[in-house]
Amino acid sequence: MKAKLILTTIATLLLVGCSTVETAETERRLVSSQMAKEVKMHMERYVELFNNEQTDAIVEEIYLAPVLVRKFGDEIHSVAPTAKEVTEQFNSIFKKIKSKGWKRSVIHDMDIRIGGTEMAFVDMRFSRVMANGEPIPPALRIASYVLVKRKSGWRIISVLGQPNPEGN
Repeated sequence: MKAKLILTTIATLLLVGCSTVETAETERRLVSSQMAKEVKMHMERYVELFNNEQTDAIVEEIYLAPVLVRKFGDEIHSVAPTAKEVTEQFNSIFKKIKSKGWKRSVIHDMDIRIGGTEMAFVDMRFSRVMANGEPIPPALRIASYVLVKRKSGWRIISVLGQPNPEGN
Protein backbone atom coordinates (compact mmCIF):
# COMPACT_ATOMS: atom_id res chain seq x y z
CA MET A 1 0.00 0.00 0.00
CA LYS A 2 2.82 2.36 0.93
CA ALA A 3 4.65 1.53 -2.31
CA LYS A 4 1.49 2.26 -4.32
CA LEU A 5 1.09 5.63 -2.58
CA ILE A 6 4.74 6.50 -3.25
CA LEU A 7 4.42 5.53 -6.93
CA THR A 8 1.22 7.54 -7.28
CA THR A 9 2.89 10.55 -5.64
CA ILE A 10 5.94 10.27 -7.92
CA ALA A 11 3.75 9.91 -11.02
CA THR A 12 1.71 12.96 -9.99
CA LEU A 13 4.85 15.03 -9.40
CA LEU A 14 6.24 14.00 -12.79
CA LEU A 15 2.99 14.93 -14.52
CA VAL A 16 2.87 18.30 -12.75
CA GLY A 17 6.52 18.89 -13.61
CA CYS A 18 5.94 18.09 -17.29
CA SER A 19 2.86 20.30 -17.32
CA THR A 20 4.87 23.15 -15.77
CA VAL A 21 7.61 22.76 -18.41
CA GLU A 22 5.01 22.74 -21.20
CA THR A 23 3.30 25.81 -19.71
CA ALA A 24 6.62 27.67 -19.45
CA GLU A 25 7.49 26.76 -23.06
CA THR A 26 4.07 27.89 -24.28
CA GLU A 27 4.43 31.16 -22.38
CA ARG A 28 7.93 31.70 -23.82
CA ARG A 29 6.60 31.15 -27.35
CA LEU A 30 3.76 33.61 -26.79
CA VAL A 31 6.15 36.27 -25.47
CA SER A 32 8.55 35.65 -28.36
CA SER A 33 5.68 35.87 -30.86
CA GLN A 34 4.50 39.17 -29.35
CA MET A 35 8.04 40.57 -29.42
CA ALA A 36 8.42 39.53 -33.08
CA LYS A 37 5.19 41.41 -33.91
CA GLU A 38 6.53 44.51 -32.14
CA VAL A 39 9.83 44.29 -34.03
CA LYS A 40 8.02 43.82 -37.36
CA MET A 41 5.89 46.92 -36.67
CA HIS A 42 9.05 48.86 -35.75
CA MET A 43 10.77 47.90 -39.00
CA GLU A 44 7.68 48.72 -41.06
CA ARG A 45 7.53 52.12 -39.32
CA TYR A 46 11.20 52.60 -40.20
CA VAL A 47 10.54 52.02 -43.91
CA GLU A 48 7.50 54.31 -43.77
CA LEU A 49 9.62 57.11 -42.26
CA PHE A 50 12.43 56.35 -44.72
CA ASN A 51 10.05 56.59 -47.68
CA ASN A 52 8.86 59.96 -46.38
CA GLU A 53 12.48 61.10 -45.86
CA GLN A 54 11.78 61.89 -42.20
CA THR A 55 15.36 61.81 -40.99
CA ASP A 56 14.68 63.42 -37.61
CA ALA A 57 11.92 60.93 -36.81
CA ILE A 58 14.11 58.01 -37.94
CA VAL A 59 16.91 59.12 -35.63
CA GLU A 60 14.53 59.77 -32.72
CA GLU A 61 12.11 56.81 -33.05
CA ILE A 62 14.05 54.08 -34.84
CA TYR A 63 17.76 54.25 -34.00
CA LEU A 64 19.77 54.47 -30.80
CA ALA A 65 23.28 55.90 -31.08
CA PRO A 66 25.96 54.76 -31.12
CA VAL A 67 25.07 52.76 -34.24
CA LEU A 68 27.27 50.37 -36.21
CA VAL A 69 26.66 51.13 -39.90
CA ARG A 70 28.23 50.77 -43.31
CA LYS A 71 28.44 54.29 -44.63
CA PHE A 72 26.70 54.71 -47.94
CA GLY A 73 28.97 53.49 -50.74
CA ASP A 74 31.67 52.25 -48.35
CA GLU A 75 32.70 48.63 -47.91
CA ILE A 76 33.77 49.13 -44.29
CA HIS A 77 31.47 49.36 -41.30
CA SER A 78 32.00 52.13 -38.78
CA VAL A 79 30.31 53.56 -35.71
CA ALA A 80 28.12 56.65 -35.85
CA PRO A 81 28.57 57.65 -32.20
CA THR A 82 25.94 60.39 -31.97
CA ALA A 83 22.42 61.09 -33.20
CA LYS A 84 23.87 63.99 -35.21
CA GLU A 85 26.15 61.62 -37.12
CA VAL A 86 23.27 59.21 -37.75
CA THR A 87 21.27 62.17 -39.13
CA GLU A 88 24.18 63.13 -41.40
CA GLN A 89 24.38 59.54 -42.63
CA PHE A 90 20.69 59.51 -43.59
CA ASN A 91 20.93 62.90 -45.29
CA SER A 92 23.81 61.52 -47.35
CA ILE A 93 21.84 58.36 -48.20
CA PHE A 94 18.81 60.34 -49.37
CA LYS A 95 20.92 62.64 -51.53
CA LYS A 96 22.67 59.72 -53.26
CA ILE A 97 19.67 57.45 -53.82
CA LYS A 98 17.51 60.32 -55.08
CA SER A 99 20.21 61.08 -57.66
CA LYS A 100 19.66 57.53 -58.97
CA GLY A 101 15.90 58.06 -59.32
CA TRP A 102 14.78 56.59 -55.98
CA LYS A 103 11.13 57.17 -55.10
CA ARG A 104 10.53 54.59 -52.33
CA SER A 105 11.77 51.38 -50.74
CA VAL A 106 9.74 48.18 -50.63
CA ILE A 107 10.11 45.35 -48.10
CA HIS A 108 9.95 41.89 -49.66
CA ASP A 109 10.56 39.80 -46.57
CA MET A 110 11.82 39.93 -42.98
CA ASP A 111 13.34 37.14 -40.94
CA ILE A 112 12.96 38.10 -37.26
CA ARG A 113 14.76 36.24 -34.49
CA ILE A 114 14.29 37.13 -30.84
CA GLY A 115 17.44 36.97 -28.70
CA GLY A 116 16.19 37.08 -25.14
CA THR A 117 13.90 39.67 -23.63
CA GLU A 118 15.65 42.79 -24.94
CA MET A 119 17.30 41.91 -28.25
CA ALA A 120 16.18 41.01 -31.75
CA PHE A 121 17.87 40.28 -35.06
CA VAL A 122 16.25 41.10 -38.40
CA ASP A 123 17.32 40.17 -41.91
CA MET A 124 15.33 42.33 -44.30
CA ARG A 125 15.14 41.85 -48.05
CA PHE A 126 14.03 44.97 -49.88
CA SER A 127 14.25 46.97 -53.09
CA ARG A 128 14.78 50.63 -53.83
CA VAL A 129 12.30 51.60 -56.50
CA MET A 130 12.11 54.46 -59.01
CA ALA A 131 8.92 56.40 -59.79
CA ASN A 132 8.25 54.14 -62.81
CA GLY A 133 8.20 51.08 -60.50
CA GLU A 134 11.52 49.69 -61.70
CA PRO A 135 14.04 48.70 -59.02
CA ILE A 136 17.35 50.50 -58.78
CA PRO A 137 20.02 47.80 -59.27
CA PRO A 138 20.62 45.55 -57.54
CA ALA A 139 16.93 44.64 -57.57
CA LEU A 140 17.12 42.78 -54.25
CA ARG A 141 19.05 44.09 -51.27
CA ILE A 142 19.63 42.50 -47.89
CA ALA A 143 20.38 44.26 -44.62
CA SER A 144 20.83 42.71 -41.18
CA TYR A 145 19.75 44.70 -38.13
CA VAL A 146 20.34 44.31 -34.41
CA LEU A 147 17.68 45.87 -32.19
CA VAL A 148 17.49 46.40 -28.46
CA LYS A 149 14.38 47.02 -26.41
CA ARG A 150 14.34 50.11 -24.22
CA LYS A 151 11.61 51.82 -22.20
CA SER A 152 10.93 53.93 -25.29
CA GLY A 153 10.54 50.80 -27.45
CA TRP A 154 12.67 48.89 -29.93
CA ARG A 155 15.72 50.67 -31.36
CA ILE A 156 18.22 49.71 -34.07
CA ILE A 157 21.83 49.69 -32.86
CA SER A 158 23.51 47.97 -35.80
CA VAL A 159 22.97 47.71 -39.55
CA LEU A 160 25.11 45.28 -41.47
CA GLY A 161 24.35 45.95 -45.10
CA GLN A 162 25.79 43.96 -47.92
CA PRO A 163 27.93 46.09 -50.20
CA ASN A 164 27.10 46.04 -53.90
CA PRO A 165 29.09 46.94 -57.01
CA GLU A 166 26.99 50.04 -57.81
CA GLY A 167 27.76 51.53 -54.36
CA ASN A 168 24.14 52.34 -53.55
